[in-house]
Amino acid sequence: MANSWIEHVKKYAAKHKMPYGKAISAARASYKKAGTKGAKSKTHSGKDYTGHKGNVSKSKGKDVKSKNPNRDFEKKKAKMKRKPDAKRARGKMETVELDGEKVKFRKGGLRRSLKVGDDYKFKRSELKKLSKIEVGEKFEFHGKTHKMTERLKKQIVLGMNLMKK
Repeated sequence: MANSWIEHVKKYAAKHKMPYGKAISAARASYKKAGTKGAKSKTHSGKDYTGHKGNVSKSKGKDVKSKNPNRDFEKKKAKMKRKPDAKRARGKMETVELDGEKVKFRKGGLRRSLKVGDDYKFKRSELKKLSKIEVGEKFEFHGKTHKMTERLKKQIVLGMNLMKK
């Protein structure tokens, strides 16, 4: 047996007396998929799904075991909080005082974000050009394409403030 779409197109072509090829595009408007309003569901044929208190549940199949065995695992995984990994390399934290305020940041964060080496020395003029780029825009830095984010923007401003004038 062919699928419901092919059956629909064949019937449409016969009813409207047109070739199958033209009926494919014309039959789209009158086709109802299974599971949409007005169409009968193949999986829940006339069964009543009730909740714990006897009320009809909003989503059909709520009490039915899911067909995808990984779905339940994914739900549990999403609920679990990720614990910080002790072995994960986070970079050395550094504290600096700017305008009487203590600022904590990861050493080498801007270098990592712009994918340059640890020995790379930023120039004030480069950072000034980068600071003018709007958030969300793409830009190229040393042959690599990047997208400006809020975090990157903050790192650039901090780098400029830490540089000697």
